[in-house]
Amino acid sequence: MDYKALNAADLADTIGVQRSNVSHVVNGRNNPSSSFIEKLLLTFPELNARWLITGEGDMVSNSDEIVNVEKIQPKRNPDLFTTHVGAKDITPTKPLDEKEGKNIERIVILYKDSTFKDYRP
Repeated sequence: MDYKALNAADLADTIGVQRSNVSHVVNGRNNPSSSFIEKLLLTFPELNARWLITGEGDMVSNSDEIVNVEKIQPKRNPDLFTTHVGAKDITPTKPLDEKEGKNIERIVILYKDSTFKDYRP
């Protein structure tokens, strides 16, 4: 908030969350949800995801490390979980946790260069 000269209400309005969510995170009452972190990173792509999540590294990424979210969105297929990881496709025909009666909601891959990829079936 200091970096962008925003107060809690301005930050909430900017990233599209309730003002109480920012207040609770800032005051230590709640940890930020993955959705909250995602909205921060989408709104401020120069933020270093590793720093935001772990406190490691610099707060602001170099411009060549900024994740282009449009490039990492997975293909969507209502029947299959299909996405690209490098040059390989992952296409299981059944949910990976089907034996336990669970469906995968989201997979996040964090890279050492402070970038990430977010996959949703």
